[in-house]
Amino acid sequence: MTVKEKMTQQPLHLMANESDKKKMSEELEDLREQVENLNEGQSAEKLESQKSMFMDFIDSSKEKIDSLLSGEAATKARQSLDELRVQLALGKAESKEALDEQKSKLDLALQDAEHRYAKLKEEAGDGFSEWSNEFSDWKDKLQTRMDITRLQFALGKAEAKEGLEEKRQDLSHQLAALKTKLDELEDKGEEKWESFSEEIAESYSSFKNAVKGLFS
Repeated sequence: MTVKEKMTQQPLHLMANESDKKKMSEELEDLREQVENLNEGQSAEKLESQKSMFMDFIDSSKEKIDSLLSGEAATKARQSLDELRVQLALGKAESKEALDEQKSKLDLALQDAEHRYAKLKEEAGDGFSEWSNEFSDWKDKLQTRMDITRLQFALGKAEAKEGLEEKRQDLSHQLAALKTKLDELEDKGEEKWESFSEEIAESYSSFKNAVKGLFS
């Protein structure tokens, strides 16, 4: 696989243009703020904001499906998106236990919707490819926010705080290192972008895996 092909498979916030670099920089700073400074209530508010933006994307996706496709695959995709939207619209969790319950239902809805997106991508080809990739991007961002919020809830419990505090600091350091790499990219010429962007993508993937592994 060529570098260009790898880049087209990366989430939208890891693409190469200046606008996307800025978006990623803002996203990293926002994640760092959530990891370092927010309590569980404030972190839960961040999660609710992410869920709201995801619902807007789902509404746009349904319009796109209606404009491109019909038949059983499109019907099942719309049904799957409706169920996902229901789960996203549930009220703010006030405890880690409530959030864990929401996460369990959301993970199932996300998995089903992603499967439906893949089927639509097969049928519509390039006409739906970008939407399918963007759905995966939104899913990853939601799950990352959710796991960080679970961390903040867990840190509120004295018996769990010591071990998780070390993990929180490690996540913060990873985000700081990522931000530094992205800032350094401003000094790189276009000929340096491909190899350097792969390094950023790998580092961001490592961060997300670390977040996923917080409670495993």
